[in-house]
Amino acid sequence: MNPEEQPDEFVESALRDLRPRPANGPLRERLARAEPVRSTASARVPEMAWWRLLLRVAVPSVALLIAVLAVQQPPPVKPILQPPFVAKAAPASAEDGVLYHPVGAERIVLDSEELALLPGPDERLVQLMRVRVLDYEKGQADDGSELFITSEHEQVIPVTLTVY
Repeated sequence: MNPEEQPDEFVESALRDLRPRPANGPLRERLARAEPVRSTASARVPEMAWWRLLLRVAVPSVALLIAVLAVQQPPPVKPILQPPFVAKAAPASAEDGVLYHPVGAERIVLDSEELALLPGPDERLVQLMRVRVLDYEKGQADDGSELFITSEHEQVIPVTLTVY
């Protein structure tokens, strides 16, 4: 047999013929003494122990969550400014022939919130802002009666940011 033609077959047949050597007497005695005695019934953990563990973890966690929520302050409420002037009663309909001319207007920003930061044109950053606005408009007729119109609206404003 040429070992270059079938090198694996020769090694494999030699490995198949190998058998483990039996342990000698002193080694066998030491192994027998070192082996613990196994009980027939394994010690079972009572199911009540799991409930105790759950209660030990869950009760303090829920108490901590309630404490954190109770201490947390609500966001501050911004006041809505009232116009400093008082109007006379206006006619109920436009059919009376009263024409109101604009006299003044005021815009109050109630709330603003940053929505997103996006890449804009010319690789400049654009920040999208949501703004809640309260508009006051005052109109006055030729007969001296006044009309106040208030409207609240929300809009998204793109703001270009310059980075130096």
